[in-house]
Amino acid sequence: SLTEEARHERAGKQEFCLHRTESYRRPREAGNINCLTFPACHHAFAGQSPSVTAFPSLLPACLGGFYGLSEIFLAVTRGSGTGAVSRDRRSLLLLWLVITLSIWLSLRLVHWPPGRLPPSSLWPWLGLSLFVLGIALRWYAIIHLGRFFTVNVAIAQKHELIDSGPYRWIRHPSYTGALLAFVGFGFSLGNWLTLLCLLIPVSAVFSWRIRVEERALSEALGDSYRDYMART
Repeated sequence: SLTEEARHERAGKQEFCLHRTESYRRPREAGNINCLTFPACHHAFAGQSPSVTAFPSLLPACLGGFYGLSEIFLAVTRGSGTGAVSRDRRSLLLLWLVITLSIWLSLRLVHWPPGRLPPSSLWPWLGLSLFVLGIALRWYAIIHLGRFFTVNVAIAQKHELIDSGPYRWIRHPSYTGALLAFVGFGFSLGNWLTLLCLLIPVSAVFSWRIRVEERALSEALGDSYRDYMART
């Protein structure tokens, strides 16, 4: 009858809607989410409005993009001049390679379930705070150093020791700020394994770069720089 056909049609529609709802839920519950959504942050903001959940989902991409663009800007605008003597020993190239590979590996491992931080809205906010603090410290150091800051290790003509501003307390504030920004980026991903993948290789390459830089400055500035190293 017509009534029976309508009943069957309605039941079919309900089953189809239920199937679509379950299909939508399962990937989210299993953690199969798109590349811009990160598990710990997603679960922490579950049930919130789309505008709220968009914050932790897009935060790592925004932080990584900002850091990358700022470093490209420095590479273009703050290379050593023609009168400077390079002492880089290819440390800049090694720096870029290690940082790029570390970020790539951390993004590959971000969905590894055992590494996820406990679900909490704290992680994206903590990550953002540390990242902003690190970038602010790095750029404060760069601006304060002025013409003596270059992306490659080089000794400028009439090179001077700068021991004021952030350099009064921290010998390498720009590296300290960059490392702090990487810690913030790692927390924004919501996975402790990504923190290790970022911090261990980046810290190692920063340590190598610092040795190259300190050797060049010690040779150029002599006892004044060695005394500064003893104070900081």
